Amino acid sequence: MEIFQGTEGFGNVAIGRIKLLKKDNAAESDRTSCGYDCQHEFDLYLKAKERVVELLTNEKNADDHSLDYQRRFKGEAASLLMLINDHQLEDAIYGRIFNQKNNVRDAVQGAGDFLVDLLCSHKDSYLQSKGNDIKELTKKLITCLEGYDEADAYLPENCILAARQLTSAEFLKLDKDRIKGLIVEKSSMNSHMAILAKAMNIPTILGCEIYDEWDGIEACVDGSWRVIYVAPDEETKDDMSQRIDEALAKEQELLELKGRECVTKDGRQIHLYANISQTVDIQSAIANDCEGIGLYRTESAYLNRVMAPTEEELYYEYRSLAMAFPNKGVTIRTVDLGTDNNVPYIGLKDESNAALGVRGIRLCLRNVELFKTQIRAILRASAFGNISIILPMISAVRELQEAKNIIDECYRELISEDIPCKETPVGVMVETPASVMISDELAKHSAFLSIGTNDLTMYTLGVDRDNKELADICDYHHPAIIRMIRIVCDNAHRCHTPVGICGELANDEQLTSSFLEMGVDSLSIAPLRILPMRDHILKL
Repeated sequence: MEIFQGTEGFGNVAIGRIKLLKKDNAAESDRTSCGYDCQHEFDLYLKAKERVVELLTNEKNADDHSLDYQRRFKGEAASLLMLINDHQLEDAIYGRIFNQKNNVRDAVQGAGDFLVDLLCSHKDSYLQSKGNDIKELTKKLITCLEGYDEADAYLPENCILAARQLTSAEFLKLDKDRIKGLIVEKSSMNSHMAILAKAMNIPTILGCEIYDEWDGIEACVDGSWRVIYVAPDEETKDDMSQRIDEALAKEQELLELKGRECVTKDGRQIHLYANISQTVDIQSAIANDCEGIGLYRTESAYLNRVMAPTEEELYYEYRSLAMAFPNKGVTIRTVDLGTDNNVPYIGLKDESNAALGVRGIRLCLRNVELFKTQIRAILRASAFGNISIILPMISAVRELQEAKNIIDECYRELISEDIPCKETPVGVMVETPASVMISDELAKHSAFLSIGTNDLTMYTLGVDRDNKELADICDYHHPAIIRMIRIVCDNAHRCHTPVGICGELANDEQLTSSFLEMGVDSLSIAPLRILPMRDHILKL
């Protein structure tokens, strides 16, 4: 057994075999340099299909005669092999590439989502099961499309994923159901990728050197102590297994809190909402009994593609979100993109500091058609639920008014076109010192305010939160941040405007009492943190 220490870590414990992720950038750079080519995109699909067929055939023919294996894996592989050769899926993918000009990944995802919705809504249980098979097959195809080595194209179950670098966009593309633990050499706790991993409750070690010879070796990841045990002995594995069992038992206890109001012993109430980034996170939010979606990050629909998503694509995405929470609120953040994201079709110029550049509402007000496409989709989806819009990176009342004017224009257009829609409340993300200092004015013109403590900390302290060298001074507990939250709460409440927190600090139990004392109306946190936070608040 060898023991390695990371500089940062979080989460509980994971046991699995290490899968070293080796990104092959050649395929991606070739695609972006040659522009959009329908046949090239479809050829990429055919190559991925060939690879998935090979993997499924290997599973189907594996030399394992146990009854459990026969039922679980060989049967599934045989079923998926039949589906991948079915013309309906391939025809849907072909149409999206050649007619809708989707890139191959979005074509596969879109075709898969369409067929899953169609089959899973059917009353016939056999067709419903086929919908689940399509969902699994879509995952496998997308995994093989992501520009990784062929040897890395398919993540094994229960793996410890190790990567020297991993962006949030790359992480979102992977099959998280197969990842038990995560090791990333060059990253920090405050990076977008790490925040996503934490939200998914994946035990993670950051800042530990990774070695090629680890690939395929069993390991234990202890996020609490930032330790990796490579080729662990039996005593270590037994100890880690016990900790996993204890965590599972605690999770079962927390399930008894479902349906309880979030009220302290002295009667103070606060609402707990979920932060999610994709529609696949909906079930986790529901299972953990959220009171609604406090922040739906919309960027994933715009990443890793050669053309912006259409109004129809976004409408179906947002409609599924609204319909999943018919009696609860859903807050959709308008897209927050910049030059640090892979969005070449927007045509942004390179910026020396993307965090201070054209991003969030700044981008949308400079690219009105991109903004209107998203707003129209949101307003149409609002006819199916209780949707609110929240605007990121607002730093002036003028920006808020300009955005609201465009939203009103989109609403009038839809009414004139006789398209069902509904007016939606519009709120503001408070993420900069400027928005804090004018929060009294913003509150007068907003339905609600939401404090994004991640960016607020970065801009207030002048710290790049993705820079692990500065992790020690990226202090979310800095007195300036706490004072700013109090200022926003006081200003909002004077205007009778609700105020919530949706950044990392919302998860911090050390500050929950302070937030309640300030009068914070809601916390929006990762789905898996909702029941533990409710437990904490009920005991206050």
